[in-house]
Amino acid sequence: HTEYHSYLISYTSTANRGLDQAINVAEHLHQIDARYKLQIYNPGYIKSIEQEKPYLITQGSLPCVEMNQAIQGSLAVLIPNTHLPEAFVLVFSEANQVGVPVITHAIGAAAEILADSEQLIDCNNLSTIVERIRLWSEKNSRPKVTGRANFSLKNIIQEWQKLFAANPEK
Repeated sequence: HTEYHSYLISYTSTANRGLDQAINVAEHLHQIDARYKLQIYNPGYIKSIEQEKPYLITQGSLPCVEMNQAIQGSLAVLIPNTHLPEAFVLVFSEANQVGVPVITHAIGAAAEILADSEQLIDCNNLSTIVERIRLWSEKNSRPKVTGRANFSLKNIIQEWQKLFAANPEK
């Protein structure tokens, strides 16, 4: 069990997946309690975050293993994407696999990937996001997540091996 900082939230996606909303959430949380911070991991192909705010920590781009280690110290990963559905959201699966819950909107494959419905909220509503974070943080009630077994690295490798074994010429 990794210790985490109850007032640290991570954003680990591209800017168009809700970064502006995440920054807005961080600002509101910081007004409530100055200990709240949002660490932003830039995947490298979005422009740098130029804002210098006491509640923003820009981390830049990290390799996957280092990113997963870094987010383990967070209360949660916040991806408040409400408008771009995706068939598979790797950052959700990776966060849950290392025990970090995600706060996101039920759009695209989010409900299929995330291990429990407590991680899915109405991200169109700023106060809903703020209240969920405060509940998890202040009441120490962050959900215990492990990720879905079918998305574990071991199972993914086995599925690829079966595929290659069935089609050796392709």
